[in-house]
Amino acid sequence: MEKRRHSLLNGLLASILSGTPGAPEVREFVELCCDLALPVVRKRIALGKLNLHALGLNETDVVYDCLAELFQRDAEGRFPHIQRYVEKNIPAGMPQSDEQLVVILRGLIIGRINDGLIRLYQETDPVFGRILRNIRLALERSEQFVRETRFNDVYIFPAGIDPLLHRPPVPYEYLKDLVLQIVRLDDNVPQMLRKMHVILCEQEEYQRGVRLITAAVLFKEIYGLAQAADTDAKIVQPEPDAGLDLPAVVGRVCGELRAEMRETYVAGEKVSEELFEKYFLALNQILLSGFGLDGTGEKSYFDHLRDYVPGLTRESYTSDHRTTVEYLAKLGKQRVREYLVR
Repeated sequence: MEKRRHSLLNGLLASILSGTPGAPEVREFVELCCDLALPVVRKRIALGKLNLHALGLNETDVVYDCLAELFQRDAEGRFPHIQRYVEKNIPAGMPQSDEQLVVILRGLIIGRINDGLIRLYQETDPVFGRILRNIRLALERSEQFVRETRFNDVYIFPAGIDPLLHRPPVPYEYLKDLVLQIVRLDDNVPQMLRKMHVILCEQEEYQRGVRLITAAVLFKEIYGLAQAADTDAKIVQPEPDAGLDLPAVVGRVCGELRAEMRETYVAGEKVSEELFEKYFLALNQILLSGFGLDGTGEKSYFDHLRDYVPGLTRESYTSDHRTTVEYLAKLGKQRVREYLVR
């Protein structure tokens, strides 16, 4: 039956977009969309990403609830949501095979499932819903993250830095432990997102991305550590320091460390004044790179220092500079994190 529907999809979709489809065509199109949606929902259930008990629905209810808006008609009897998606994804006058149309239609279905599940969670868990809403608002107002759909799920990745997709996914408990080290229980959602951005950029063991829903679960768990009465108020507070300039923070940290370390390194005659300044030029770039602010991705400490010490060899770096550069980088990253939690 599914193959037959796919073979007729070109004509069926044309009928749906005509504005005058018959009841049998509408019914068949709805059934086809539900057929495409059901495996997506079942996979999320199997992977533990969807809790039907928490929603109080069965898998068929979830499918119909998430897709219902697709089949709303306007005053002229058309399906505007389907019309807009098709116009955006199928160039006018360009013929499509049934297989291509199925892929395009599946993309529409997956997007509706993602949006519908977020709405269902908002309706069944108001606190979780507010966190999800504030995450989405913060992402719209910030350029620190990009959103991507992977494996039928919405992920957020730090912008301008290698997402390390060849690494394993970041474990939830690992991420939670790191986030808890730098967040405060009275942080609002945008502040938590900014601090999670720092953590994802700085670590290199796992992928630098997290599911949107996972981020919301983590933030709710953190808020659960505070008093319930305070939690709701903090979640909806506007961000007091949305204009925090991370490059300026990095520059301030480098200036502070330069002043603090000058006596040890220059007065103590461990390094020359010229080399000391080059260390801090490199440190500034190391910190910007580590927090995803310069787009250099996986550039090593050696490469950063070589930018300011022409002719530097890896052997010379290892024997004469590595210990100092790594120590300064460790102090610098710690100091930047301290600024973020103030």
